[in-house]
Amino acid sequence: MQLVAAHNKWAKKKVGICPEIKHPAHHRSRGVPLERALLTALEKYGYRGAADLCVIQSFDHQCLAALAKDTKLRLLQLLPRRSTPGRLPPIPSTEELQRIARYAWAIGPHKASVVPRNLLGQAGEPTDLISRAHAFGCQVWVYTFREQTGLLGLTGSSMAEEIRRFAKLRADGLFTDYPDKARAALGVE
Repeated sequence: MQLVAAHNKWAKKKVGICPEIKHPAHHRSRGVPLERALLTALEKYGYRGAADLCVIQSFDHQCLAALAKDTKLRLLQLLPRRSTPGRLPPIPSTEELQRIARYAWAIGPHKASVVPRNLLGQAGEPTDLISRAHAFGCQVWVYTFREQTGLLGLTGSSMAEEIRRFAKLRADGLFTDYPDKARAALGVE
């Protein structure tokens, strides 16, 4: 956060942060709750409200639902790539999306939850996850777009082509290890 704060003091284009709370139930069970410590640190750097360049993300729906009562910062409900006990499903039902929308500003599905692939790795028809999330006012930030050496991405295309395909599907944002290449793919300076 110090690096981002220093950058934002002089830069024309401000950057934000997207901290992820990992395994909060585990930490709470060990007497080390992360949520309050994170909010305190964020407040120290001026992150307090929905207009601030900060989005808190987690796979833990209980953690985010509780955080929604303590902060006005935007919350992003990550969805797992595969079904896991105790977590939301990769493609939530309409009722589950409605519940998520009560506490989260956005969802973060894996690419395969938006564009499934068959056993041969070929891209199938897109699901209706993005449109259903939008119907409840949730943005959709898809993860994770990467350059794949010697291997094509989920949709059988380059990272740039894949990013453009998800943009056409109306994904609002994405996670990538290559923000410069993602911006170039979208024609953003």
